[in-house]
Amino acid sequence: MKFKFFRGMLFALTVGIFLTWALLPAGAEKGKFPSASDKIEVAQKAEKRTLTLDEALQRALENNLSIRQAKLNLANEKLSYEKLKATALQSESKIDLQQAELNWSKAQDTFKKSIQQVQIDIMSQYIGLKDLKNRLTLAKMNVELAKKDLDRVREKMRLGTSGELDELAAKISLWNAQIQLNQVRQDLERAAESFSFATGIDNPSQLELITEFERPAFNKSLEECLKEALEKRAEIKFIKKEIEIAELKLQQLKAENAPLLDLEKAENDLKLAEISLAQERQKIKEEVRQKYYQLEMTKEKLKLQADSLEKAKKEFQNAQAQFKSGLITADQLTDAEISYRQAYLDHQKAVGDCNVAYQELLLSLSEELRLGEKDET
Repeated sequence: MKFKFFRGMLFALTVGIFLTWALLPAGAEKGKFPSASDKIEVAQKAEKRTLTLDEALQRALENNLSIRQAKLNLANEKLSYEKLKATALQSESKIDLQQAELNWSKAQDTFKKSIQQVQIDIMSQYIGLKDLKNRLTLAKMNVELAKKDLDRVREKMRLGTSGELDELAAKISLWNAQIQLNQVRQDLERAAESFSFATGIDNPSQLELITEFERPAFNKSLEECLKEALEKRAEIKFIKKEIEIAELKLQQLKAENAPLLDLEKAENDLKLAEISLAQERQKIKEEVRQKYYQLEMTKEKLKLQADSLEKAKKEFQNAQAQFKSGLITADQLTDAEISYRQAYLDHQKAVGDCNVAYQELLLSLSEELRLGEKDET
């Protein structure tokens, strides 16, 4: 009986030892148990969060102070509209009712444009924040490369193959790299704070911004844009309605045989409305032209960045082949890689800037914004 009991205990102990060994983390069987930093890294990977542009825009709709302000202003305008409409119905004045409806239409248009402008601003901030996060990694690589170069120069000095000028040049390179790194960190901190204030998202610099953008497809001519804007812009429709109301007021005063001074004022109001229409047309044309040329300029810059990226890519590929053949050092290969990454980030930023300019033009044309995204998975 005792023998069976001890045999059972021995079996359980053996199984326990086996399970303990099997469940140890990789490397633990060699006496290397996870360190505190390893655990932190694992936790960070598990908690790694992403943020798309759509998610940022949604958060902005909930938290952005400019949007909240616009909603409150619209609510007040709604109350004013209801009050004016009730007054007009009591007085049975068609003119007052039309004026109340016109004021409400203006308020709704102002609200819509406010939301759209905030959306464009959020898009621009998202692109800028993502760019700075990537450039921070690049700046760190530059510092490490400069440190290695300084170490190599000092080793050559020890061997007598380099002088103080070489060391000074390496120190200056390292100093410039560190300054650039600090500048990127400061820019990223400011951009993150601004983005957080605009969206209500905490610590956005800790998130992975995964939305990618493509070159917008827009091939309309300037003449087509001007024509479209003059046909669709709400401001022109509002002033035309004001002209109608001014004409009705003048007709009403004539029908009532109103005093001459009242008639002259009504005639002047009508002329002022007609002048406002001509001025608004010109203002819109100037705005559309400026937005159109801005988009064209970003498209040209994008072409230049695409060529620069292709050049840097080929140079990096050549450097990889040279390194494989033993013609260049690992640091020289890293330098080529940094140049390629720099060109890639410049190209991506140009694509983003082009998209922002495109949205600005759509807003000027009174079209719906196209904040569509590339596949984010």
